[in-house]
Amino acid sequence: MLDKAFTTIDIKRNNCFSLVATEAAYNNGEEWLEELLQYLEGNVDFSIDYVKTNIPQINVVKPEGTYLVK
Repeated sequence: MLDKAFTTIDIKRNNCFSLVATEAAYNNGEEWLEELLQYLEGNVDFSIDYVKTNIPQINVVKPEGTYLVK
């Protein structure tokens, strides 16, 4: 059922841009990824500090495998 749905919306087929972009990301994306992870960590820390300071009634759980705070 899912296979048919994916085929219908053409999710399996790559295009020439996606192949080049994937190769570039794997070969040249490490610096960008490291900067992104630091940026996301800063956002998570800011969010947790903000909630603890301004809305102490809410218990914030620091995410372990995502950047979404719950």
